[in-house]
Amino acid sequence: MANKKDPPFRTPGGYSAGNGDAPKKRKPKKETKWKRRRRIIANLLAVLTAVMILGFFVLVYYAYDLPDIDKLNEDKLKSSIVIQDYKGQFLASYGDIYTEYVKYDDIPQNLINAVIATEDRRFFNHWGIDLRGLARAVFVNIAKGRVAQGGSTVTQQLAKNVFLKPDRNLKRKIQEAMLAIWLEKHYSKEQIIEMYLNRVYLGGGVYGIDAASRKYFNKTAKRMNLYESAMIAGMLKAPTSYSPQNNQRAAVARTEQVLLNKKLLKKKCAKHTARARSLNLRNQEIVINILLILWLI
Repeated sequence: MANKKDPPFRTPGGYSAGNGDAPKKRKPKKETKWKRRRRIIANLLAVLTAVMILGFFVLVYYAYDLPDIDKLNEDKLKSSIVIQDYKGQFLASYGDIYTEYVKYDDIPQNLINAVIATEDRRFFNHWGIDLRGLARAVFVNIAKGRVAQGGSTVTQQLAKNVFLKPDRNLKRKIQEAMLAIWLEKHYSKEQIIEMYLNRVYLGGGVYGIDAASRKYFNKTAKRMNLYESAMIAGMLKAPTSYSPQNNQRAAVARTEQVLLNKKLLKKKCAKHTARARSLNLRNQEIVINILLILWLI
């Protein structure tokens, strides 16, 4: 009888152990750089879209509850009682004090410069919200571990003073930003700072720069000098704390800081102006050289 060959031993997978017919393991395909980039971009776009949709609904929700914008045109002058002696000297006052409304052209330029240097250095460049200033304020506050610097623009402060309550919450900040953008769209920079300085609270029940000037310096706002303008600008941060009637030493220190801010801002503006002029001169030289080359050709 012919010897029967034993069948080849088969592995549990069904393949012969000794015939070399076992399949090779397939290496997983490496993800190409292009596919990886596409996947990352797709994920980012999905997240961005979700954030935009969520932000849209949040804005719609808070826009529905915005205050009446007609408040900006209301007469803010409230009645107050001022008591004087028989010589006409001031003795006491009761209620909020508003006096003459000062037009932009009559506001001392020193006061405008001091307010911009202290409260909103990019006032004439931003669109109601200063993202650069906001980022700088966040960085300073984190570094110092406390709220040492605010990120609100003059336009945002006007929106808060006229339309909103002084609550510190997310709703108020979002509505403040929305109203600031609206103000920038409907009013000029000069009108915004004029309204702000005539409505801002300056301590002792006083609202507006003219009432403050009469109270602290016994003169109209039009006649304020550089030092007095700097003192009023310094009071914007904390009217009660920096009032010359409450704390003369703090008021003087704050005024000196405002004057320093104004000086530094003036130097910075001069530096940027000189740089812009040098760039313009350089561009002019390039144009002249090109024209000379063309003429020689």
